Amino acid sequence: MFPPGPRGPGAPGFPGAPQQGGAGNPQGGPPGQQFQPPSMNNPPGSTWAPRPQGPPMGGGFSSGQGPPPPMAPASGGGPGAGMGFSGPPGPPVGAMQRMSVNTGQHGSPKTSQPHPFQGAPNVRPGGPPMGSGFPGANPPFGSRASPASGFAPPPGGGGFPGSGPPLTGGPGSAGPFARPRPQGPPSGGRFPGSAPFPGARPQGPPSGPVGSMPRPMVAGRPMMSGPPSAPGPTNTFAGHMGPRHPGPPGPPGQPGFNPPQTHPPRPQFGAGMERASSPSSKIDPNQIPRPSLEVPSEPTIFQTRVKGQHQVPPQACAKAIVKDVGNASPKYMRLSLNNVPATSELVNQVTVPLVVFVQPLALPSPEEEPIQVVDFGEEGPIRCNRCRAYINPFMKFNDGGRTFQCSLCGVKNETPADYFCYLGPDGRRRDADERAELSKGTVEFVAPPSFCVRPPMPQTHFFLIDVSYQAVESGALLSTCNTIKQTLDSIQGGDRALAGIATFDGAIHFYSLKSPDASPQMLVVSDVSEAFAPVQNSLLVPVREFKDGLVGILELIVQMFASQKNAECCAGVAIEAAIEVLKSTGGKLHCILSSRPSKGARSLPQRDSTAIGAEKAEKEKQTTLIPQDNSYRSLATRAADYQVAVDLFILSQSYVDIATLGTLSSVTGGSVYRYSPFRPQYDEEQFFNDLRWNLTRPQGLEAVMRLRCSEGLEVESYLGACYLRTASDVDLPAIDCDKSVMIKLRHDDKLQEGSEACVQCALLYTTTSGQRRIRVNTVAVSVTGNISQIYRGADLESYLNYIARKMSISLPGNTLHGTKEGITVGCVNVLHAYRKYCATPMTSTGQLILPDALKLLPLYTLALLKTKALRPDVKPDERAAFLSLLFSLPCSSVLPLLYGRLIDLNSLRERKEGGVPQALAMSAEKLQEGHMYLLENGNEMIVKVESHVEPNALQELFGFDRVNVKAPEPQLLRMDNPYNKSVQNLINEMRKERSSYMRMAVALRSQPNETKFLNMLVEDRSSAGMSYVEYLCHVHRCIQGKMG
Repeated sequence: MFPPGPRGPGAPGFPGAPQQGGAGNPQGGPPGQQFQPPSMNNPPGSTWAPRPQGPPMGGGFSSGQGPPPPMAPASGGGPGAGMGFSGPPGPPVGAMQRMSVNTGQHGSPKTSQPHPFQGAPNVRPGGPPMGSGFPGANPPFGSRASPASGFAPPPGGGGFPGSGPPLTGGPGSAGPFARPRPQGPPSGGRFPGSAPFPGARPQGPPSGPVGSMPRPMVAGRPMMSGPPSAPGPTNTFAGHMGPRHPGPPGPPGQPGFNPPQTHPPRPQFGAGMERASSPSSKIDPNQIPRPSLEVPSEPTIFQTRVKGQHQVPPQACAKAIVKDVGNASPKYMRLSLNNVPATSELVNQVTVPLVVFVQPLALPSPEEEPIQVVDFGEEGPIRCNRCRAYINPFMKFNDGGRTFQCSLCGVKNETPADYFCYLGPDGRRRDADERAELSKGTVEFVAPPSFCVRPPMPQTHFFLIDVSYQAVESGALLSTCNTIKQTLDSIQGGDRALAGIATFDGAIHFYSLKSPDASPQMLVVSDVSEAFAPVQNSLLVPVREFKDGLVGILELIVQMFASQKNAECCAGVAIEAAIEVLKSTGGKLHCILSSRPSKGARSLPQRDSTAIGAEKAEKEKQTTLIPQDNSYRSLATRAADYQVAVDLFILSQSYVDIATLGTLSSVTGGSVYRYSPFRPQYDEEQFFNDLRWNLTRPQGLEAVMRLRCSEGLEVESYLGACYLRTASDVDLPAIDCDKSVMIKLRHDDKLQEGSEACVQCALLYTTTSGQRRIRVNTVAVSVTGNISQIYRGADLESYLNYIARKMSISLPGNTLHGTKEGITVGCVNVLHAYRKYCATPMTSTGQLILPDALKLLPLYTLALLKTKALRPDVKPDERAAFLSLLFSLPCSSVLPLLYGRLIDLNSLRERKEGGVPQALAMSAEKLQEGHMYLLENGNEMIVKVESHVEPNALQELFGFDRVNVKAPEPQLLRMDNPYNKSVQNLINEMRKERSSYMRMAVALRSQPNETKFLNMLVEDRSSAGMSYVEYLCHVHRCIQGKMG
């Protein structure tokens, strides 16, 4: 196997250029804008090395730099102007993407229902209200004989030739491309394979005339052969399926209509998949919106403010070097709307909430300036007397510098005498550029003694190890002890760092060390009906001084329990006892668990965890994702009061109820790691790297965070791995560079257009070296009443992260089908609102119009629907662990997780330069026989071996020259040949970019890993859901239904 390395010694930067505004649209549409999609390249970092034989290695952080690829400015267009996806330059384009489609006739008026997140109107066909994954949400709106998607399927049973059953109903329903039925009102739309919506009725024929639609033009030429047609919008994307039929023209400025036709549906595949398109389809899949797959040679240089204005940041997963010139870096604070709506009514119209994601300890690029530390002495930093905001670049000094006006509440404050400075001709303090707190959006203050309730806590780590029969038999115990031994040197904190060890099976065993040379003593607690921890100072000892004794305890544990036969597990009461041990010091509890708590206090009864059929799983409520009781939440709350964070490492062979146990981590700021079924030969390396990165990454302890904002805005809610002790403060017993907190804002008054809204987040925490610091991030954003400007500043990653977190809290107790419908409704409402408020009056109803900043929203929404959280074939523990990951995921990890990176390994043979080669679209259309492919999404990595691969290539990577599907899963070996070295270097480069080890699996034909690989190709139809083209059709039908 390839060697391990430190998890995350490098941090991905921000690739891609900031969005460039273009000329305004004279017809009232949004100004043109060139969108820089996510880059698939990331900065290089330090090398991943084998598991250390001596002290473990440290990891530095590094990344490349440089300008983005050139971007062509967009110019404004008149009615019908749009954005083309490929081809040479055409007519002027605007900020909207338009896709012409074959259209049918609109249905009858529809009723309004609240939007699942914003309360925006939602429309559905007639029938009783229907449940969804979000409160108040309805399923997507069905296709009557309404206009179809901008990517028109052939006129048939609702799909592309051979693409599966119709999208819009069961027997008797008729989608927009189906043969007209004799009678009946319209029916509701649904996902393939699901039951019709409640209240759905058979669909009737269109009531209006039908005609022919003009052929779309790309760069002045038709996309398909045939006689010329009436002029229509240029730079549009359309598909024309089947022969054209003459008919009356459509309304002025709008294409005509094609009569519906019928194509036989293609049978739906089970675990396999179908291509996104077929040769008979006239749609060019290369023209639909996709993330940029090009690898920029240099990173973007991004300035947070230009000419005194906030700049829309590049994508969080892109490679960029951020220069802080007044606003905090988007790595630390990212807004869903970079132009703040002036009123709450505008927020409801846009249907994108105003959300702030704060990742205060995010890893910066090495090329960026380090955060400056400012010490104001015992008095502490300058603050507003009213709202207690910290001094920042947007405080306005008046009266010759003797007073300053708060940038948040507007109150005038006296400037302290020792902080006075005269003002320059521009009204700024003469020393503003010399003071970090007056020129930088991110600054760190040394906390004065008044901020310290007790002396800063030391770095304390307590390892709680499962020694039951399941742990010994699976090899988890041996792997755990070996891993902890090799990571003891990675513990931060110097001489102040403390560590302790305990084990449990049917009883709890504590290990005491009186002195470095003394033999350890084992203290056994056999009564597990209630938690009890021995009161001894020797349970927690200095790591450096007692390292040999701790290593001896770990070796003794392996010997003592080698012949373990006790299958009982008292994990629940053992965790409670360990929290009591850490009560006086605080710290981190690392629980390594191999079986479900089955004995003593806080034992968990077995719940049904067996997999069920896909159709049944879609409609069954996810009750196994709900904690069994509140006892673990109350325990987590008590741990947070003691400043104890709980990490769970699940090395199990069966169900352990992560939904209940995971509450311990989500409340205390810990993490959940799952390796199930645990196999040492495959999982031990990732376990080692995960634990070491957990110990070595940038992190803080006993933290408190508060967000303040301008008058007219207020905090509505916090969401993340944190503890809400009060409504205004967030307690974080532990905070690290891989976690973010979501804060949702709302209006409590109208904001003044043309002004700036200021948001400031302050984090008080203890560093790993034992100092109390206050990290302050401040961002000032323009306020606007122009809805087009709001959409222009929308941030795709923040909105997707918001949707994912809302899903993670709404899915437990709900159905998969209802939750999927709710997510699709959210996507439809955003795009419908854009069309309603931003499209020109002459826009054809047969065009799907996408805001430039959110043009990939349908693709990523589909990808979210295909994740482990919502697939019906996923077991409860796996689903619960994935939801736990989403609950604190930073914005930089959202897009890679949803839309991974697919690399052709055969291209490495001719590639001489280093780095990551250009990726392929996530579709099986890109796979070729005789090739091998590497797919990664920041969380896992799979090598796909296609058929007819050259024997030499197999020999160079795996050590065999032909595939044996009946053999155990092969491993990628480390061998001395150029091809193997190139692949190993690529893997290490990806791991450094993602700050994740990503255990590798190998997918052979007809093996379980192949299904897993194919389900990750989100653009294709699979057992996980529709293809990308089909989903675009579905979304557009829903939009047309709302417009009806």
